[in-house]
Amino acid sequence: MEDEGKKYWLSIAAFVLVFIAVVVTLSTFMQQTSNRIVSQANQYISDAAAQSCVLVSTLMENTQKDIETIAALASESTDVTDIVTSEEWLLSVEETSPFDTIDFVDVDGMQHSPQHDPVNVSDRPYFERAMAGESGIEAVFNTRMTHENLVYFFAPVREGADGPVVGLLLAHYSENRLADLLSGDFFGYESQVMLCLPTGEVAAATNASYVGRNLIQEAQADPSATSGARDLERAFANHETVTYSYKAERGTGSVCIREVPGLGWMMLETFPAAATEQMINEANEGGWNALFVIVVVFVLVIAGIIFYNNRRHRSLTRSMRDREDVQRGVAKLTERLVLMDLDANRFRYMSGPVTPSDPYELEGSYTAMIERLQGLVVGDEAKAEVAKLYDKHTIIDLMPPGSDEIRFEYQMDRGGDVKWEDINLICVQRDAAGMPTRLLCTTQDVTALKQREKQLQRAMEDSYRAAVAANNAKSDFLSRMSHDIRTPMNAIIGMTELARMNEGHPEKVDDCLAKITLSSNHLLALINEALDLSMIENGRLVLTVGEVDLRALALEMETMFSQRCEESGIAFAIEFEGLAHPLVEGDGLRLQQVFMNMLGNAVKFTPAGGSVSLRVVEDASRVEGTSDYEFIFADTGCGMAPEFLAHVFEPFAREHDSRTESVEGTGLGLSIA
Repeated sequence: MEDEGKKYWLSIAAFVLVFIAVVVTLSTFMQQTSNRIVSQANQYISDAAAQSCVLVSTLMENTQKDIETIAALASESTDVTDIVTSEEWLLSVEETSPFDTIDFVDVDGMQHSPQHDPVNVSDRPYFERAMAGESGIEAVFNTRMTHENLVYFFAPVREGADGPVVGLLLAHYSENRLADLLSGDFFGYESQVMLCLPTGEVAAATNASYVGRNLIQEAQADPSATSGARDLERAFANHETVTYSYKAERGTGSVCIREVPGLGWMMLETFPAAATEQMINEANEGGWNALFVIVVVFVLVIAGIIFYNNRRHRSLTRSMRDREDVQRGVAKLTERLVLMDLDANRFRYMSGPVTPSDPYELEGSYTAMIERLQGLVVGDEAKAEVAKLYDKHTIIDLMPPGSDEIRFEYQMDRGGDVKWEDINLICVQRDAAGMPTRLLCTTQDVTALKQREKQLQRAMEDSYRAAVAANNAKSDFLSRMSHDIRTPMNAIIGMTELARMNEGHPEKVDDCLAKITLSSNHLLALINEALDLSMIENGRLVLTVGEVDLRALALEMETMFSQRCEESGIAFAIEFEGLAHPLVEGDGLRLQQVFMNMLGNAVKFTPAGGSVSLRVVEDASRVEGTSDYEFIFADTGCGMAPEFLAHVFEPFAREHDSRTESVEGTGLGLSIA
C-alpha cells in the first residue's frame, strides 16, 4: 500500500515537472515575443514622431513665411496704418490666407480683431519682439481677447519696406485645427500627440485637456515617478530624442520625445498600449492556444491519474480493510497469533495480550519460543510432549502434503493463572519439496469450555442417577399400584359374588352394593391421580380463572373431612387469621384439589388421638389492590425423615417406613399439589 502511494506521487510529481517545464518554456517564448513587440512599437513611435516633427516643422515654417509675406504686403501700402486696422481688410485677408484669424497690434500694444474690442497686449513677449523687428512663433495660454490657448504667428508691419515698425500682424489656427493636424492612429487606436514648449508646457495636443499643462512639473511632483518620467525630463533638458515604454491599464505603451527641427519646441507622441497589446496578442495567439491545450491536457491527465488512483486506492483500501477484518476476526477467535518461520528459525507475535504477570518477547528465535512454552506447560510429561510436537522434524512428519493442521490441548501456567489452552498449528507456506516452512500458531483459552464439559458430564451423571431413581420409583409405584388396585378390585369382585349369592336377602345385597360403591370410588381416585400427573407433566393441564371464596372453600373441606376424622378419632379444625378479603381470583377446582390432597395425606397418616388443622392467613401486600395468602396444613402424624423432605414433591416418591407401608396411596398427591 505504501509503495503504491509512492509510485502514485512520483508519477504525479514527474508529470507536474514536465508540465511546469513546458509552461515555463512557452511562457519564456511568449515573453520574448512580447518584448520584441514592445521594441517594434518603440521603433514605430520613433519613426512616427520623426515624421510628425518634420510635418510640424514644415507647417510652422510655411505658416511663418505666410504671415511675413502678408506683413510685407501691408507694409508696402501707402496708408499702412489705416489699412491694417481696417476690419474689412483683416477679414479679406483671413478669407484668402490659411489662417483662421488675423489680428493687428498697433504701436501702443492694442490688439485689433474683427468683431472684438481692442485689448492691450503690450506686455506680451511677441509684441516686444515684433516691435524690435523680429518675426516668430509664440504660444499664448488664456488669451486676453478670446481666452483660448493659441499658437501665434507674428510679423512686424513697417511703414514702407524699410520704414519704422508701426505694428504687427498676429495669425493663429484654432485649437481644433491644430489638434486635427497632430492627430494620428496606430491600428485603429488613437495616438496622443503633444506639441510642447522647451519649458514643458503643452501648446497643442490631440487631447485638449493636456493643453496648458506642464509635463515636467507634473513628472517632478509625482512621488511614484518611474524611469519614464526621468527620461522625459532628460529629453526636455537636453533637447535629445528619447524613446521609452510605459505601463497602462490596457498594457504596455511606447513614448517618443524629440525636438521639432527649426522650432526648438518638443514633440511627444505615444504608441497606444491597446495597439501594443493587440500586436502582442496576435503574435502570441498561437502560444496562448498551445498553452490552453497543454493546460487542458494536463488537467485531463491529472484527473485521469487521480480517478485511476482513487479507484485503485479504494480497491486497495477495501482489500486492506478485508485483511484487517479477517485478522481482527481471527484475533477475536484466538487469544494469541504467532507466525513461525522454520527455515529462518524465527517467530513473531501478530497479536496477543502482554501482561506484567506474563511478559514475553514479541519476536525472536524459534528455539527460544519452544523453551518458553515448555516452561509454561503444566506437568513434566506435557512439557516433553510440547518439545516433541514443536520439533521441526515432528512437524514435517505430522504435516505431509494435504495435511495442514496439528491441534492439541495443554494446561498453561501464565504467571500463576492456570488455564487450559487449545493450540493449533496451521501450515501457510511450503517449499518446492512440499515441506512446511512457515506456520501460523493460534492459542485459545478453553478453560471455560473444559469447565462446561465437566459440568455437562456431572449433569449427565446426575441425570442418569435421577433417571435410575425415577425408574425405581416407577417400579415401586407399579408395585404399590398393583397392590392398591388389586385390593378394591378384589373387594368389588367378592362383594359382587356375595350379592349374587344373597339375591333373596335385600339387606345383604344393599350392604354388598354399598361396599362395591366405596371400593369403586377408591379405585377411581387412584386412577384420577395418575391421570392428573400425566396431564401436568405433558403441559395439558389448563387453569380456569374465576372468583373463589376462600372461606367457603375451607368450610367445604371441613364438611368433607370432619366425619372421616371423627370416625378415625382425629380432631379436625379450620382457622381464619386476618381474612378480610376472602374473595380472590383463581381456579377454584384445582385449589380444591390441592386442599383435598394435602388434607387427605394428613388424615391418612395421622393415627387416632391425633389432630389435623387448616389455617388460612391473609397478609398485606406491597402491591396495591392485592394481598398475600398463606395456607398452613398441620397434623400430628408420623412425619418424615429430614433427608426425605427434598423428595417430598417428586412423583411416586414415598418414604419407606414400617409405619406407612400399610397405608394405601400412589405417591402422587403432593406432586399434583
